[in-house]
Amino acid sequence: MKNIFFLFVIGIFALVSCEDPVEIVEGCTDEEAENYNPNANESNNSCVYAREAYLGDFSGIITCGGLIPDPSPFTMSVTEGLTGNNDVIIEIKDTPTAFPIVNGFARNDSLLIPSDTHQIEIYGILSDVEITGNSVFQDTEKTTIEGILQIQTDFGGTPITDNCIFTANK
Repeated sequence: MKNIFFLFVIGIFALVSCEDPVEIVEGCTDEEAENYNPNANESNNSCVYAREAYLGDFSGIITCGGLIPDPSPFTMSVTEGLTGNNDVIIEIKDTPTAFPIVNGFARNDSLLIPSDTHQIEIYGILSDVEITGNSVFQDTEKTTIEGILQIQTDFGGTPITDNCIFTANK
């Protein structure tokens, strides 16, 4: 009986020890990254995020047709956000109407501003303004963006929607 038990234990040990070791596949293991590798099981710190191309200052022209005189020069600064690898903080500066600092995120070649309400001063009156937007790169060097900011407000009882189209260079 001891021999049978001994052979059984040796057989189990042989089966367990003959299993193939887990193959280590290095790569980017973060699903938010542009170069995510679903087969990777060990990070090699190679992750590249969409927002990296957008970080910095862009200067250009914005055309709104309503709240901002047309065409108006502007500067857009994009910095790293605080909540995720593709989150950004966007500040639009140097326009006759002050824009709030907004949160956005990058996906592939797009920079997106989800709908959010802010208070800004329009013609001397503090107003609730809903801002959404998006932009995309227009060149392979990723230096020129084109996009739209949609601004909605109720100004003196009259709803106003302004679609601001812009082009800017890094």
